[in-house]
Amino acid sequence: MSYDRVLLDLDGTVYLGHGAVPGAAEAIAELRTAGVRLAFVTNDPVSARVDYVERLGAIGIAVGADELVTCAWATAQLVAEERPGARVLALGSQAWLDEHRLAGAELVDDYRAAQVLSLGGDWTFGYRELEASIRAVLGGAAFYGSNRDATFPNVDGPSPGAGALLAAVEYATGVPARCAGKPEIGMFHEAERLLGPGRYLMVGDRLDADVAGAHAAGMDAALVLTGSSTADQAGAWEGPAPVAVLCSIADLPAFALGAPTCSGT
Repeated sequence: MSYDRVLLDLDGTVYLGHGAVPGAAEAIAELRTAGVRLAFVTNDPVSARVDYVERLGAIGIAVGADELVTCAWATAQLVAEERPGARVLALGSQAWLDEHRLAGAELVDDYRAAQVLSLGGDWTFGYRELEASIRAVLGGAAFYGSNRDATFPNVDGPSPGAGALLAAVEYATGVPARCAGKPEIGMFHEAERLLGPGRYLMVGDRLDADVAGAHAAGMDAALVLTGSSTADQAGAWEGPAPVAVLCSIADLPAFALGAPTCSGT
């Protein structure tokens, strides 16, 4: 069994903090040489695609903007597809706003004018943004969000994820957000639009987002143990099983290209 389309999570899979996971650049180069088409998918709602081109280039991994599926881009596409022409209150980073503009959204600053609330979440999100979000949704705006990640891995430990912010608005309004980020299938479908038909493998460090999301999208998934999940957690996981549990992305080429590995299952 081998794969000709591979989706790679970034944080916890390709890099941790400001450094690449050991062997990541070599593994990606080996997959490319073998003709595997790659897309890099991230639940980060703060950064633009061009930011990742620069960030990955700085750690020795060359990618093109057309290989990246960010949460901001996937959510903007989802809003544009399901709510064409709507007035959107987009709360998040500059990249979050820019991606919605590129998707054709009419952005508004006043929650009273919003037909859609699109909540990304970033470092500056505070009480006033929470208040505007709640008022927009209670006023009838459709509620879209980036992702449900409760935390994300950081060098010094876990940091609050966008899902924690969404949960606050959901709790206050009783209205669930429509998300594009993993484990929802929107991001996986955007990747399929980029890469076209083939045999897909999703590779990530989260059982709940990467493995379960890939399964929902009809894809196989491999788990790496360099980020949020441990081997014990993988063994106790009651959701869809990964087709492989790998020590790191360094083990990926042998598995993805059909060769036996000591860490594959």
